[in-house]
Amino acid sequence: MVLAVLCGTTLVGSPACSDTLVRNRNIDISKIFSVKSTFGPDYKVVTSGPTGIDPRLLSRPALSPDMTFRPAECSKYATGQTLPSGLTGSMATVSAEGDNNRFLAVAVQTSQQVPYEPISDSCKHIEFSGRSVKGSIDVIDAPHIAAAQTLAIHRALEAKLGGQDRSGELYNYTAYLGNGVVLVAASPLAMPNGSPVAVDVVKARQLLSDSVAAVRG
Repeated sequence: MVLAVLCGTTLVGSPACSDTLVRNRNIDISKIFSVKSTFGPDYKVVTSGPTGIDPRLLSRPALSPDMTFRPAECSKYATGQTLPSGLTGSMATVSAEGDNNRFLAVAVQTSQQVPYEPISDSCKHIEFSGRSVKGSIDVIDAPHIAAAQTLAIHRALEAKLGGQDRSGELYNYTAYLGNGVVLVAASPLAMPNGSPVAVDVVKARQLLSDSVAAVRG
């Protein structure tokens, strides 16, 4: 975010700012469809868009009133809202299921620059709990991508539903590209016997890098 502000004012002519502006100048979200080729024949791949931005990306999910967070001041990071409310634009997606994993890559072109907000050190590990749910949210290592700000978050959840214990996890990787954003989500597919499945985080990280390269052309 600091770089974006400086690029808009006094340092616009600096090499770092010039590189950022050049690399992110002509984002084409439809080119994200080319990452289909990174999935093998065992994957079921579906593309969608370009279409308007899904309202779910622009709204903050409602939390149960009995939910508590530790540290309490970090609760704003728990909802996972990526885009500020009020943005307009378009998005295109590639979803893939295979090898017991589900991947989703989303390219978004917005009406204005999307600010990157780094998460403070005190909020890089958050625990939450409610009447029938508990879990954790952790900032994890994100891929380095030239002329982009990146963020990666891992969410783990344990819940009791219908008298049965359930668990799940979700990895989110985000690259901020000025007026464009690329999102990758990775999660395990539910197994019939309920056995836990590892998420291929190496593939998820590479999917973010490949998706950014694709939309930049």
